[in-house]
Amino acid sequence: MSVPANRFRPRPNYTTITGLSSIMRMPRLGKIRLGIKVKNAKGVEYPKDLDYFVCPPEVQAIYGEKPKELDVLIPSTDPALYFPQALKWYKGARLVCKGNGETATRIDTATGNMFEMPCPCEHLKDPQTNPKGECTPRANLMVILPKVSMGGAYQVDSGSNNNIINLNSTIAWIQSMLGRVAWVPLTLKRVPTKIQTPDGTTTKALLQLEFKGNMQDAAALRQADWISIQ
Repeated sequence: MSVPANRFRPRPNYTTITGLSSIMRMPRLGKIRLGIKVKNAKGVEYPKDLDYFVCPPEVQAIYGEKPKELDVLIPSTDPALYFPQALKWYKGARLVCKGNGETATRIDTATGNMFEMPCPCEHLKDPQTNPKGECTPRANLMVILPKVSMGGAYQVDSGSNNNIINLNSTIAWIQSMLGRVAWVPLTLKRVPTKIQTPDGTTTKALLQLEFKGNMQDAAALRQADWISIQ
């Protein structure tokens, strides 16, 4: 009696799905907002920027109703997870186009199909040439609030160029000083800052990350990294 050649071959051990299992999402506990929605005299709703963080109840229980500083940790070494940034165009609550300034993925709202196209396009908002543009920079900072919970991250959204530049610059500075930014005790702050606008100068409460440690604290963090790789 002949035995099939593959009878005793080990069966494949399928434990991951290509194109799916590698996709990671950070567990999100809630959102921390930079403003609120209000209505004008005509009843039209618009966003109003504030100089403090608008926090969920569990955060207010620790930091008060209108905190201007929060103790935070960045929970990843991957910027795509903790601070993704893109040009985005929304129609209502629906994201119809997302790009990086060179290429974009857009949804054909008539068919639901997605396609790639050059970026930016005529929808990009510009204070000088296209102030009513519907496409704007958007960034999502994901941070752990260790005094509140270690069970996930809180999301802080911003569409401000100044906030994005401030955070990118500070993150790069901390990385150059400490060798990393993940799991470093930091403070996220709202800092009143004068900025230039097409109509003149105004003051905005911009986002700022700060490492409040001294030279010994920085040396200890760098030493801890050195020990961990030995």
